[in-house]
Amino acid sequence: MNRAPRFYHSGETEDVGFVVGLLRERFPTRPLMAIGFSLGGNILLKFLGEQGVKNAAPVSAAVAISVPYDLSAGAASLERGGMVRIYSGYFLRSLLAKAHAKEEILANVLDLDAVRASTTIRDFDEATTARLHGFADAEDYYRNSSSNQFLQSVRIPTLLLHSRDDPFLSLEALPLSAIEANPFLTLVLTDRGGHVGFFEEGHLGIRPFGWRSKGRRSWLTIISTPQQRPTTRIPSHPDGLTRTPRVFSVAPSEGIQSGAGRT
Repeated sequence: MNRAPRFYHSGETEDVGFVVGLLRERFPTRPLMAIGFSLGGNILLKFLGEQGVKNAAPVSAAVAISVPYDLSAGAASLERGGMVRIYSGYFLRSLLAKAHAKEEILANVLDLDAVRASTTIRDFDEATTARLHGFADAEDYYRNSSSNQFLQSVRIPTLLLHSRDDPFLSLEALPLSAIEANPFLTLVLTDRGGHVGFFEEGHLGIRPFGWRSKGRRSWLTIISTPQQRPTTRIPSHPDGLTRTPRVFSVAPSEGIQSGAGRT
């Protein structure tokens, strides 16, 4: 944990830039690729968009999995009942524990009573995250840190993997228009997979992370091979290799449903 009056947050890209720059310096001739999951995927896409505005290509290719592209919509999803609320409670307790560990540092910066009174992630972001990092409030933090507004500027081949049943972001909040408009982005939209799930069945039962891992490895391997880039392929669900359009849906019982839109 850092000892400064700050936390890491969903729009903080300086650390990513530092690590990428360091790796580029140490391994200047090797292909460098990046993978981000959930909030890490949001940070990665925001970073790529920021670099794209500068006409920079910090990595050769990227994969972002189960990204909450709209942080405000994601925070709203976390306030629903069921398993999502159980997870958000666990997440909130971990954030409150970090704030408690830094109370001496934060005492003159935050209203600690308001921090302790947080009952949702949005409450915590209002009392803590926004105040520490120069945002007017939680909504201002979400608006400026959401990756959906940076997608148009991404300038490296990037695979986006998302599921229709992701409980942390409603399908309506998926930025499909922005994704379709950018030729550097390829979206795989599955019927099932939850949030960073995407299991597949094997002869001995469930293979944890099998399809997700296989898909990203195959895509990154092929996209880094110049002679194969025009026919980018990833594993279909659950078998075989299928040529991909930029946006397509995967239905386990039907294979890949291709086209500019969704099925």
